[in-house]
Amino acid sequence: MTHPPATEPMTEPAADTTTAATSSTAPTSTNAPGSAADETLGARSAPVTLTEHTHAVADQLRAAWTPPDVWRTGLPPLREIWEHELRGTHVPDDPRARAVAKAGAAVRFPVLALLYWLAWVWRSNSRVVVAGAFVISFLLFLT
Repeated sequence: MTHPPATEPMTEPAADTTTAATSSTAPTSTNAPGSAADETLGARSAPVTLTEHTHAVADQLRAAWTPPDVWRTGLPPLREIWEHELRGTHVPDDPRARAVAKAGAAVRFPVLALLYWLAWVWRSNSRVVVAGAFVISFLLFLT
């Protein structure tokens, strides 16, 4: 058995040397140069680097705040959106938070329905003309 030189700095707490000196099966030191114990203290304390963590957070934010690709896929039907809002799986499991989310959905949903209807109108020239004539007639009726 070879032991490291006495001049090598210790990187681990000292073990009980009384039993190691008297026992013939004493474990050898793992502080050999190039071993895992020879690394700088704290070098393995973080599971990921700051750069990796920053990239992971950026990916999560990008996924959460990227709008849907309406060029290739359509928007979900209003019924699906409404049912998602009523389930409340996107908010914490707190009755007050879910009630606030449902109240907000009740306010936002009519606006969303109007925007869906406007998108439908804008898809056809004839619908735009008829809707424009209707709006003009309504405004003239009010005056």
